[in-house]
Amino acid sequence: MSHTLTADPRFGHFYTTFITNNSFVTDALVFATVTFVVFAWSKNFLVKKTVFLWFERAVVDRFWFFDLAMRPGHYVGWRSDFNL
Repeated sequence: MSHTLTADPRFGHFYTTFITNNSFVTDALVFATVTFVVFAWSKNFLVKKTVFLWFERAVVDRFWFFDLAMRPGHYVGWRSDFNL
């Protein structure tokens, strides 16, 4: 049954009402609830020249595991594909 009321405003178990209530108040352990409004922002603040950035090498080095993505294999006994 869906409830029309919000979650309980209790502390603990990551209740959404406690986290999102009073978003302008900073909590010591919950940094995501701080709301900082930027009213005016320049387009390129303190930028004299743009810099072209590119990757030097592959970003992911497989995390020292085997391959991250495995291709589907072919089962010789039957004519169907299966994932290894």
